[in-house]
Amino acid sequence: MTKVHKRERFIITSILSLISLLTIVDVIGDIHEGLPIKHLIHELGLVFICLSGISYQLFLIKNKNQDLKVFDAKNKELNAENIEFKKQLQNRLSGAQSLIEEMFTKWSLSKGERDIAILLIKGCSMKEIAETRGSSESTVRQQASSIYSKSNLEGRRELTAFFIEDLFN
Repeated sequence: MTKVHKRERFIITSILSLISLLTIVDVIGDIHEGLPIKHLIHELGLVFICLSGISYQLFLIKNKNQDLKVFDAKNKELNAENIEFKKQLQNRLSGAQSLIEEMFTKWSLSKGERDIAILLIKGCSMKEIAETRGSSESTVRQQASSIYSKSNLEGRRELTAFFIEDLFN
């Protein structure tokens, strides 16, 4: 329940409570004045309607609070699952990073080529890689060609597939 809804419910409940209180005070005054019972029944009906509205508002508040507790519990559960998943993924990725580095060494990639290869695998464009490395796109393209040549792969797709293909089998 948002703060706006809480405020609205509080205002409605307060107004209904005030109407009920003022009507009860009026009924007491009417009884002392000896007004007809029909008039008193109408005013007591108004009090009943207001009290029903108050009860309904309190019922809604109680239900919303229960819903919030369930939502909060589910949210905490999902956050805990998310944290555990990220830990497991990081553990597995650190092993994968070692294997990737071993292949880069086997292919005799330079430090710059290794950096570019990682960015290519991540899906960065040539322009993004050039901006990240502070070099020209043509330099990045030359180094990418060198990576493909040293690895005996046709291009970016084969390079990426080489490292991630087995993850989905």
